[in-house]
Amino acid sequence: LQPVSDATTAGLTSTFTIASPPAPAGMTKAVQWQVATNTASQPIPNWWEWANVNSGSGFTTETFTTGVLGTAMNQYRYRAVLIYEETNLIAFDYSSAATSTVNPIISFTSETATVTNKYGASGTTTRAVTFTGGTDTKTVSANALSLADGMIRFDTSTAQFTIDTRTAVGTYNITVNITDAKGAVASYVQTIISTVADTLTVTSETLTVTYPGSDLNINPNISASGLVSGDVISGTVFTYSNLGGNSYGPTTTRPTNAGSYTITPSALTFSSGANSNYAAIIYRTSTLTINKAAQATLSVVTQYQPFNSNPTSTTLLTTGGSDTGTVTYAYVPEGSTAGGCQLSGVDSSTLTVTSDGTCRIVATKAATENYLVAVSEIGSITFNPYISYLPVARPQEFPSEIVLVGKTEVIIQIDAPAIITSGTPTSQSVGGTVTLTGSGFTGTTSVKIKGVLVSFVVVSDTTLTFTVPAELGGRSGRIVVENAAGISISDTLFAFTA
Repeated sequence: LQPVSDATTAGLTSTFTIASPPAPAGMTKAVQWQVATNTASQPIPNWWEWANVNSGSGFTTETFTTGVLGTAMNQYRYRAVLIYEETNLIAFDYSSAATSTVNPIISFTSETATVTNKYGASGTTTRAVTFTGGTDTKTVSANALSLADGMIRFDTSTAQFTIDTRTAVGTYNITVNITDAKGAVASYVQTIISTVADTLTVTSETLTVTYPGSDLNINPNISASGLVSGDVISGTVFTYSNLGGNSYGPTTTRPTNAGSYTITPSALTFSSGANSNYAAIIYRTSTLTINKAAQATLSVVTQYQPFNSNPTSTTLLTTGGSDTGTVTYAYVPEGSTAGGCQLSGVDSSTLTVTSDGTCRIVATKAATENYLVAVSEIGSITFNPYISYLPVARPQEFPSEIVLVGKTEVIIQIDAPAIITSGTPTSQSVGGTVTLTGSGFTGTTSVKIKGVLVSFVVVSDTTLTFTVPAELGGRSGRIVVENAAGISISDTLFAFTA
């Protein structure tokens, strides 16, 4: 069996093997490997150019391994000499020559030890690793890629790095290994540095809202100038302060009263990205304005009082309005028929007249911290002549007689006004039905709420129903039932929803 030529890489060894028959009877056999240091590109060595090998291992056996080879030993030729010997005879046999090809060591030809990228810079950076030397097929590997959470990728088939522009700020040292078919390995460390992006400026939106009647649920939006593409902001903390020096914060505590406030964001968080990837984060303030709300509709309570002396007084009342503002009243001469209508008292709530008739009144409820001033529509307070006595009922064909103090006796036919004792439900939606219970509903001419006529049905003298019209959606008020004898106003305030 002849030795076979071998190719290897500088720094490694080559192994050559022969096989030969045993020595003939009476003879001994020895092996000696020889080397010719002229290269294979030169002529076949002469006998004197062969020299016995005395390094490596197994150079006197059928399997010989060279010492460590260098590129200067490329194309050396090796052969085995068989020596057969008896007492008076020495015979030699020579194997064919095997060539040792020694390839250069693996080396990197375009190494860039450090690649520096700015976080968020445009484009994608690639870095190709090129190398020479080695024997036959080479395999490529790299370690520590997990340091960049997948933002640094390495293709072992092309030996190329791809560096994402959103690689987190930091320094990454990655060892690249090249291994050839003979097991020769070459390595170098690739350093990739990601530097901080420019300053990020965070601004809260300017908000204008109307006081809602309870704590505000404010969630300002934020904008970020200089945010790197692909980074996503998930939230921030807000602090509020007003001109009076009150401070609210962090986010869970919000202003509770109307006024002008400064919104200061802080503690920005990311669902993708991180604060540390930016040179700095600047927070800019904005303004929150909470306008005062309009009060609920304010109304002067309509009254029908007896005029029983000169003068006669009553206390004015209102319904509706909001908050704790003071209510004051003013007299409206136009359309008033009672004599000497006059207001008095610290809040002008006492009305005095000198004759029967109607006084027209308007109410004003003062503004508060959270509500604007409210002014009512004009209301009426009517003083009727005082009834001194009712005579005994007469037959139906005759009208009843009413005697008025200080007045000429008049004879009129009168029915008693209706009386409302209760109503259900007291809160009803538009289109729903409300049932009134009382007496005297027979002959009802109209049913009003907040001046709005509603459709009604007189079920009996003690029961009346009506349907809530769309105009009353979101409003509340008292129910006014009218017949020829007068009106009846419910004690209960009814609420109607849209």
